[in-house]
Amino acid sequence: VDEALLTFQCMDHGETPRTASFPEHAMIVSHYMNGAWFPKGGPLSLARPLVSTIFKGGGAVLVRAAVQQIQVSQGRATGVRMKKKDAVLSCRKGVVSAAGLDATLHRLLSREDVEQYLSEERDFMHSLGQGTSCLSAFVTVKGDAKDLGLSDHNVWFFPKPPSAGYSLDDITAESRANAARLNTTEGNFFCFIGAGSLKDPECMEQHPDTIALEMITDAEAEPFLALSDVESHRRTAVYKEHKKQLEERFRQILLAVYPKLEDHILSIDVSTPLSVDFYLKRTAIYGLPHTPERITNPLPRVVTKIKDFYLSGQDVTTGGWLPAVMSGALAASQILGYNPLDLMCGRTVIGGMYKVEGPPSNTSL
Repeated sequence: VDEALLTFQCMDHGETPRTASFPEHAMIVSHYMNGAWFPKGGPLSLARPLVSTIFKGGGAVLVRAAVQQIQVSQGRATGVRMKKKDAVLSCRKGVVSAAGLDATLHRLLSREDVEQYLSEERDFMHSLGQGTSCLSAFVTVKGDAKDLGLSDHNVWFFPKPPSAGYSLDDITAESRANAARLNTTEGNFFCFIGAGSLKDPECMEQHPDTIALEMITDAEAEPFLALSDVESHRRTAVYKEHKKQLEERFRQILLAVYPKLEDHILSIDVSTPLSVDFYLKRTAIYGLPHTPERITNPLPRVVTKIKDFYLSGQDVTTGGWLPAVMSGALAASQILGYNPLDLMCGRTVIGGMYKVEGPPSNTSL
């Protein structure tokens, strides 16, 4: 039981107790010991001030603007080529890729540029192997949360509890195999359940009788990649039927934890590793594996051998929202020319941000 209490949050970084980096897992466990934070107004409340600040600085935020390739000329990043109309956006101070190392090396840079400038990062990534992917279910429930037995607490569901001779490593391996199994409606995989809307007071005020829940479980990507054409995004009949079965399996797990939800579930929308690849251009939800081999290696770095080309995102630091934000601060520090002497004197990009005037309101943009 002690082992289970200390290691059950492994799904927060996608590793098993046997493969995980101990310092990273310890930080996650320590973080949740005192609870966690949720942004008031939801994730959009984080994006809006960032967008308005970018506009204030004369920049632009483009949506549905897919990048075809990062342009490199004579060892220097000069801009990005867009997929639409084959347009090229030139850069003054550089290009930052926060798409993750996999997507950056395999989709955004040419093979020649990777071979010449980033072969070390490529070989390191290949030595680590693929990180885990996931299955998710986004559930809409109608009713009063208290009457239905729902709360803002996170729940971890395990089909079988850990015991002597049956560790969380065994549970994870069995769960991943069960999650990919076809032609079954049995809810026999471990699962995280959270109710984001109940953590946000603004959402509860605006939609008092509608509750949004998210369910996540680890999954290997390969069985799902074999069911469909990744590049064309065409989904086979077998894949669509598998998603229907997964919907029922998630429903069973949800009702096992919250039996009062029977007849109150409005919808269940399932995503698979193919969905992850569609949005992130990779199947690994946490990027590079969070193993000791990864954490103890300085690669990948923010600064690359391509002049004016920088890496950002959780692959540069560790998994999680805050480490990803800090990787952006590291990239900004390099672009703005902060040096070790600045750090010793207390001058940092974070401190400088507090001196910037407040962003304009969204309505004024």
